[in-house]
Amino acid sequence: MKTKHIYLTTIGVLIALLFVTTSLNTADKIIKSTEPHIQELAAATADFKNSLSEKIQKKACKPIDDKEMFQWNAIPPSLNSRGGEKFENLSDKQLILIYEVFDAFLSDAGYRKVELITKNAETFLEEINSKIWGSRNYHFVLFGDPEKDATWGVQLDGHHCAINFVVSGDEITITPAFLGAEPAIIDGHRIFGEEEDLGFKFINSLDEKQLEMAIIKQ
Repeated sequence: MKTKHIYLTTIGVLIALLFVTTSLNTADKIIKSTEPHIQELAAATADFKNSLSEKIQKKACKPIDDKEMFQWNAIPPSLNSRGGEKFENLSDKQLILIYEVFDAFLSDAGYRKVELITKNAETFLEEINSKIWGSRNYHFVLFGDPEKDATWGVQLDGHHCAINFVVSGDEITITPAFLGAEPAIIDGHRIFGEEEDLGFKFINSLDEKQLEMAIIKQ
């Protein structure tokens, strides 16, 4: 079961990377979207980009085919160098604007998870070790030009949350993505409560023989 689990996970990532790679390879052939919701995403991202100083833009803005698109990870920033710019160097207003970008891309439930992970949980963890954790210990990169290009993207990169938002014509993807939670409950909210309940419901539905195959370590 362990091999199958890794295989399925790998397939999921490969599918996500295939979409992104295909979008990059055909970027010059894709027509800029006129769909209202895509235009809203572009407007929110452009507002954030235009709020950045020339110095920050030089560091954080990359071509759509830049290698940084494929170099995200979930290792603590203090243990692994990252590209782009750090939240720490943004003003309070700019932080509001980038979270408005995330809000535009995500569902209400998805945005709430990202907010709880990157703000609430990280603030709690920062009191334990500020060198590893912190609500401003995240990085971002902007790919392409949301105002002019048909294909463009935004990358959020940090320890407990890493998401790649890509728009290509009328298509949107928010993968590859990683979301984790420590602690699992913060300010009374179970960050992955629904997912945990479904996981336990599934595992409790297995018979003894299935459990022996499914559980690789207790």
